Order: sequence, then structure tokens, then C-alpha cells
Amino acid sequence: MRRLFALVILTSMLAAPAVATALEAGDDKSAAMTADTLQTEYEKQLLLRMRANKNRSNMPANTFQFLTKAIEQKRFEIATWAPNSQETLDWCAAGAGEAQVKAGDVTNKGQARVTMEALKKRCSEVAQYTFDAWHKCKRVKTKKGSKIQCQVWVEIHITKYKAVDTGQGTVELKVDQKFGKGGTKIITSSGTGSHKNNEASAISGAAFTAKLFGERRVRDIPYFQIKSPIVRHKDKKTYHCIPDDTGELDMPMYVLKQTAKGTKRVGFVKCRKYYDGCVLTPKLEKRQKAGKKVTLKPSWAQDILGSGNIKPGMTVWEMPSVGLNFGLGGGMSAVVAGPMIGQPSFGILAEYSLARHVGISELHAFSRFKGTFFDQASGKAMYQMAFPNYGDGGEEGKAGIAGQAELGLLKRIYLDSPLFLEIAGYLAGSYYLLEQFNYYGTTYTFGVQTIGAGAKVGAGLQLAPRWILRLGVGGTFGVAMATLEDDAGNTADVGGELESEVGLNAALDLLYNF
Repeated sequence: MRRLFALVILTSMLAAPAVATALEAGDDKSAAMTADTLQTEYEKQLLLRMRANKNRSNMPANTFQFLTKAIEQKRFEIATWAPNSQETLDWCAAGAGEAQVKAGDVTNKGQARVTMEALKKRCSEVAQYTFDAWHKCKRVKTKKGSKIQCQVWVEIHITKYKAVDTGQGTVELKVDQKFGKGGTKIITSSGTGSHKNNEASAISGAAFTAKLFGERRVRDIPYFQIKSPIVRHKDKKTYHCIPDDTGELDMPMYVLKQTAKGTKRVGFVKCRKYYDGCVLTPKLEKRQKAGKKVTLKPSWAQDILGSGNIKPGMTVWEMPSVGLNFGLGGGMSAVVAGPMIGQPSFGILAEYSLARHVGISELHAFSRFKGTFFDQASGKAMYQMAFPNYGDGGEEGKAGIAGQAELGLLKRIYLDSPLFLEIAGYLAGSYYLLEQFNYYGTTYTFGVQTIGAGAKVGAGLQLAPRWILRLGVGGTFGVAMATLEDDAGNTADVGGELESEVGLNAALDLLYNF
């Protein structure tokens, strides 16, 4: 076994900060943690590939590479060394020196005092993993024919190590039996996707869900959660020293305070701006000498909840999230030939934060699927416009429900408080089922389809770190077309002239963050 040959200056022995045992996922509890844990700044951790990532089913290479981001995240350094290799132990020694400089434990010449405790702590921030992914596709029957349906699975094994003093001025890495079962955690996730004819698109859709679930489960491990002491608080901004190469834009974080009764959650913030760190470490000094720009000052987060309670010396601690919001909403929606104020609707919605991908804070892609009720007058009017010569002009028109969908982008702006404003634009589509009838053994469906666009403005309230309540109001314009469709999926334009789908689009939504 190769061992590190390092100069370990034992002039002072620092107590190694304890690793947090847990951080409750709920919004009303916090696990008890020691004060020195809360004052420890997260250092980028080393993840070692035990073997090459395995693509068991030969799925498209770009999709497989996307899936690996479930474990190979920005917060980690990825390498292919063995746990007790010279490269790994050199990484520990260098990292221990960086951490000691940040902690201010240096000699008169400004050099880090690399104590045995500091070395053991840094070498205990090493884990090894394997990553496997595979997929399966099949063609399934639908009412309108068939489609390709695919499933993607991900399996990640993570083994954590801890450093042990050999008694000879060196350390040895051994499996940490307290991590998972026998030192290993197994993370699994899966997703399903479909497409009418394109298998690669179906696999890609399934991979998106599998990757997000896997990424979230990695972040749920307290050992991997990012944290930092608060160094300053001013003008509803919380300053910390998490560097740009570790944190993500809009990363949500709890503010934790140590009390006589344990750890208490006192606030909630979102990271808005990162710099290179607060201290000129050897790594940053090397980058500076190479001519690269280094900005030394605290990064900052915007206060969302509990701003009046936040003080220097407290801790920001990551709230595990992949930026996905799910929710329910109800309100009024535009319908063809309906009143301008719209008609009642209720549905589900989802938002996905694009901030860490495009660098624009609080930019979200969103989708909404809803059922909108239209009254008998609207039903009659649609019949009459589609079939101007039909009977008495639509006496058989009925009230019903339309399926509607929206897909768009929204920008949210927090007002240094739980309150926020937002603006959104979207594409919209609707389908109104008006009647089904049988004609010489063939079932025909008479319906109205629309396609259009809309815009909204809104305001809302961050009720808790994971809960949002908001009201949006806007308008939708859609072009309508009436069709007859047989049970084989063949459609025909029935003629006639339909009004546009124009009206108020408003909803009150409740969303939960994952």
C-alpha cells in the first residue's frame, strides 16, 4: 500500500468538525448539530470512479452522459484514483492546507499548519462510486394507433472513507462503516418517456426524470450538502464564503442557529452571486499567478424568510433541491365563444428552474395542464359556428369540459422578502370534446381544437422554504378549428367559421419544491 509522505506539523491539534448526522427535509424541524459543525465551511469533496461508468443497454451516448450528472455534480471533484493512492493522499494534503489557510491557522510566514487532525478531516471527505444506467423500449397501442414507450434506470453505489492515523505521521483511508449499510449507500432512480416514432426522443424524456430523481437523492445525503458560516448580514443580504466553483445560482439554503436546546432553523435565503472565495488560498494564488482573474470577497444570498433573525456567525445550509416545483391551481380560463372573463378551470402545473443552466436568476420553464368547464351557451355557439346549416343552429349544444395546456417561460422577482412578482409568456392549446356518435359502425368525435399564446403577470408569497402561493392574471388568444375524427384517428376539417379563443386567464396556485 502506498502511503503519503507528508510533513505534519503537530504544534497544535485542532478538533475535527463533526459531520452532521441529518438535516430534516421538512420545513418545521432541524436536526441537532454541534456548533463546530455549523462553523465548518463546505469544501469540494473528492469522488473516485471505481470503474468506468457503465451503459448497460447501449443507449445514445449523449443521453447516457447527461444521466451521469446525477452523481458527477459541480460540488464534487471527480477522479479515477484508488482510495489509498499517492494521488488521493496528495489531494488530501493540499486540501488540508487550503482549509487551514481559510481557517486562519497559518505560520508567521502565512503558510498553513497542516496538523494531523486537519489531514484526517480532509481525507475523510473522500468517497468512491459506481454508476450504471440502462433502458428498455417497446411499442404500445394507443387509441390513435401506437407509440414508442421507454424506461430508463439508474443505479449508483457510493462508498465513503474515513482517515485513520497510522501513528507514523501518515493516514490511511478505511471504509466508514457508519455511512449507509457497511459503508455504502445505494441510490436508484427511473423515468418513463414516450414518442410516436422517435425512440431517441423517448429515451431522452425518460432520462430527464431519472437524472433529476437521482441527483436529488444524492443531495439528500447530509454529508454532501453545502454549508458555510455567515460572515456578514446587511441590507437583507446574507454573505458567506461558498465559492463560484461549488455553489449554484439560486441554490436555496436554510439559515441555522445553534441554541442551548440544539440547532434551530431561523431563516431561508437563495444564493444570487458567487465570487472566488474570501481568502487567497494556495490554489487561488496559483491561478492568480497564471494571469487569471480572482475576485476575493464574500458571495451573497438574498433573504427570503426570517431576515430580521439572521446574524453573522449563523450558518447557511443547503436545502436539497433540483429546482423543480409541482402544484395545483384553479381559476378562470379563456374558451371559444365564451365570456371575456373566462370560465372555471382546475389543473396541475410544474416549473423547472433554468438559473444554473443559463445564468439568469429565477428564470423558470413551466407547463400547465387543466380542465376548463364551458357552459351550454358556449357549446351551442361552437356547434352553430362549425355547422351553420345544422338544424336550428345548435340546439343540441351542451356544457362540457375542455382539456387545455400551456408551455412557457416565467421570470420571478423577489422583493427582499417572502413577496415576489413575476411575468410569464406561453404557448397554449385546447381541445373541446363536443359530441361522439356512431355512423354505420364508425365512431366519430366532433371537437374543437385551438392553438395560441398568452401572457401573465402575477404576485405571490413564499409561505415556507418549499411552499409557494401565487396569483397570476393575464390573457390568451387562440385560433380555433372544428374537426371530425374517426376511431382510426383520421381527421377532417368540418368547415364553418369559429370565433377565436379569447379571454381572461387567471389562477391561484399552490406549489411545492422538490
